[in-house]
This record gives sequence, structure tokens and C-alpha cells, in this order.
Amino acid sequence: MKKKDRLFAKSPWLRVFEFNREVASVFDDMAERSIPHYKEVLEMTARICHRLMPRGGYIYDLGCSTANLFGFLSIYFEEENFQYIGIDSSQAMIDKARQKYKKKQNIQLLYADINELDFPHASAIIANYTLQFINPSHRLKILKNVYASLLPKGIFIASEKIKDPNAEIDELFQEFYYNFKKEMRYSDQEIARKREALENILIPLSLKANLKLVKKAGFNKISLFFKWYNFASFLAIKD
Repeated sequence: MKKKDRLFAKSPWLRVFEFNREVASVFDDMAERSIPHYKEVLEMTARICHRLMPRGGYIYDLGCSTANLFGFLSIYFEEENFQYIGIDSSQAMIDKARQKYKKKQNIQLLYADINELDFPHASAIIANYTLQFINPSHRLKILKNVYASLLPKGIFIASEKIKDPNAEIDELFQEFYYNFKKEMRYSDQEIARKREALENILIPLSLKANLKLVKKAGFNKISLFFKWYNFASFLAIKD
């Protein structure tokens, strides 16, 4: 049973958000209640991987958190037919993921910084809700590494919180998002506290800016496959 996220309801609360043990302990509940259509996006990601990625390489999950994507991939792949490598810069998240999947032979979980890694023999590289936590000046370097690491016809999938360039529309979408969180039983206080804790930690770009970075990294085939107000998911295929 998932532990309920009450981190921003109690005192003291996280004034600067970090993926520590407290967050890892409630992450699965937090993700489902904070990211619109979280499970649907993971399922769509797994389905796309199954249909499009070239066989024989690894699936890399960058910023894997507690490796929830692995569960969805397992629906579509026989265990012996894919190798999953989850990478996260939070030891607490990796520890939580290892508890979940300690009996799985086709899964590796690495505590590492994706700024400092290559991803050899990659059939698919996933970065769901990951780049938004990385300094914008470092994102292109990572994306170029992603492109270089992929096998021919390999796929890259990313999901991001996005910022609309029109301030009025962006404010409206933020309102819709906060209403979603209220529907998920977060209080106004919890929403306000978390927003404050994430300031300058989660830095969203516009959809256009995200897609421009992916194209600049080398991808020519890029398609948006999911959008919900200020959240978007897109697919890129290496030529």
C-alpha cells in the first residue's frame, strides 16, 4: 500500500524541494496526485517503446525515481526480451526502486548524475519529468548525448511541465493545474507550500523551446503525443 503524501501539510515542511528519503517514501502517491494522467503517460511510453524501438539494445530511464515505468514496460515485454537501466541522482529513490524490484534479473538501477554518463547501446531513452529539474543551460548537452547514444531508429521520449509564452494563458493553465491538485485532496496550504519549495528547482520551458532543443540535439522526427494544459509528452526518432 502506498504511503500518502502529507509532506507539505506537516510542520516543519520542505522549504527547498529535494528528492530525499522523505520524498522517496511517498513518491508514488505524490506522482499520481501531482502529475495529471501520470499512469496513462507511463503506459503510453511503454506502448510506444514496444512498437517502435529497435530490438537488442537497452531501455534507459533517466531520472527514474522509484522506477514505476518498469512495471508498465513489463506489461508489453517478456522479461527476457528487454533490459532496463534506471538512473537517478537520488540515492533514496534508487534504494526505494531496488526494494520494489530486487527479484528482477533484467533491471539495473544506478545512482548517478546523467550529466556525467553515456548511454551505450540504447534502443530507447526516456526522460519523463526529468529535464525540468536540470539547469536549462545543461539540457542541450544531455540531449546531444542522448541522440549520440541511440542506435539507428532508436527513440527518445520526454515528458515535461511546460510554460505557455502567453502570460494570460499560462496563468489559466496554472489555475486548472491547482484545481486538479485540489481534486486529488491537496489543501490550498499544501499546494502553496510545494509551489514555494519548487521555485528555482523546477524550471519549465515552453513546448516550443523544448522541441527546439530536441531538434538542435540532432532529431528530425519529433511528435507531440500527449498534452494536458501545462504538461506535454513528445517522441523523437533517430534517423
